[in-house]
Amino acid sequence: MQGMRRTEQSGYRRIIFLLKLLSIFVFFFPFITKKVTVCAAEPLELCFYYENVCATCQGDADFFKLLQQCVSGELREELQIETFTYNVFLDSCKERYEEERARLGIPQGTSLPVLVAGNQWVSGYEEIEALLLKLEEEGDAFLEANNTEKEIAQAKDVSQDKDESDVLLKQLSELEDRVGQADAPVWILFTTNSCDACSEVKEWLSQNDGKIQILEYNIIEDDCLDLLKVLFRTFDVEEKLQEVPAVFVGNECRTDSSTILPFGEEKLMEAADAQRENQQLLQMIQSAKKAAEDQSGVEGNSKNANLLTLAGAGLLAGLNPCSISMLLMLLSLIISEKRSVWKSGVLYLAGKYVTYFAIGLVIYTTASQISQHMLDRVGRVVDVVLAVLFGIAGVLYLTDAIRVFRQDYGKIRTQLPVGMRRMNHKMIKYFAGKSGMLWPVLILVLGAAISLGEFFCTGQIYMAAITYLLKDQASGVWLAFLVYVTAMSVPALCMIILIQRTRNTEHVSDFMLRHLGAIKLFNAALFFGFLLYFLIR
Repeated sequence: MQGMRRTEQSGYRRIIFLLKLLSIFVFFFPFITKKVTVCAAEPLELCFYYENVCATCQGDADFFKLLQQCVSGELREELQIETFTYNVFLDSCKERYEEERARLGIPQGTSLPVLVAGNQWVSGYEEIEALLLKLEEEGDAFLEANNTEKEIAQAKDVSQDKDESDVLLKQLSELEDRVGQADAPVWILFTTNSCDACSEVKEWLSQNDGKIQILEYNIIEDDCLDLLKVLFRTFDVEEKLQEVPAVFVGNECRTDSSTILPFGEEKLMEAADAQRENQQLLQMIQSAKKAAEDQSGVEGNSKNANLLTLAGAGLLAGLNPCSISMLLMLLSLIISEKRSVWKSGVLYLAGKYVTYFAIGLVIYTTASQISQHMLDRVGRVVDVVLAVLFGIAGVLYLTDAIRVFRQDYGKIRTQLPVGMRRMNHKMIKYFAGKSGMLWPVLILVLGAAISLGEFFCTGQIYMAAITYLLKDQASGVWLAFLVYVTAMSVPALCMIILIQRTRNTEHVSDFMLRHLGAIKLFNAALFFGFLLYFLIR
């Protein structure tokens, strides 16, 4: 009896020790995360997003003037402030702005210019000036607050994006009809207000109104800017030449008055066949329309594709032999204790579900705090390093699959270390043998504790999925992790239902052993797939 009491007391001490370790981890993790965030976010980056289409305008000049007036040079040097300006009219800068908009939850349709200071953003010159003055006044306090707080919730107005796509397709269809019905050569002209070069081109074209048919679009009205952008892409106009005034004739495009006027005079002297030129222009418009339709479809399917990828990765993680073996051991003990397999299994699985979901969110949130500009500078290097790591994981799983097919089980490498497996086995045996009112809570805690230990094995796929999600954020973060963790729980839930009905774990164990090679092969294929994604994206 005394030996049994000593054993029981020893078991309780182990539990208390593990719970203390877990409490210390949970207590100090916010401070660890805070430290990582502060270090990763330095130096402070000011990103100014504006839209400049006019060839004779400098859209970022006012911002630099404000910066010099509001923030002293000494403070800029002290805080290591780095300044970046992006003209979102250009596709590369537009893509960068969309990433920032998604990260900070900047609503669709927010008026430009927009200034982003770390995790804060403001719109309009008055608000920008106020933010810069606040930066000058608070100094280090502003930097610390910016690095430790993320006040902006992520939100995407997907329905508004869809409306904009519908407007663009409607504009292209109307343009297609007008060009198809025209008798004279059609010249599509894009201009803007207060633009000397635009006025010069319009005056010249008005003198030749009888020889050509002019379709003019002002880019500040009726969503014409998106129409101009899609035509620039279709006509393959260099990014540095994408500005107004812009003229589209046949299958050619010219921008800036110094280029448009000589080009126009040459065209008029040639007296080209109006039908041929309009047919060329019509074909280009139709190509632009098809590209817009395809892009709309891609954006609509991108989220589904991401979720399917994460669901597939989750299912493979759920079939991980380390994870399944722990579940089978627990259920075997539950059966021997003549307890409910269903209740025990679901409680255990719930503990794992919550833990994996929390682990994913913490890792993702911490990683997403790292400066995007810093990642942009070394982005290709990071992609190559990740690809190499995924390649190594793929080779290890492929090698293990070959060893399984040869029934050389003793040489399998992708599994938990022996010491950790023994520790997990001891915890399962001890928790499963307990009884009383706290028993359901103990099983729930057991699921959480086993998850932390298993993570060294199942976490390989999870980390790959999180990295993929960080790279391509077409899905909502919460939804993405719900899909992954739910898919990961499906194999275990099916096994719990089966064992509940049969009260036997041997057939599940035999099934896993028969298909272990295939599971390893699927894992290898998944990692090789991630390798290709990071190399070719």
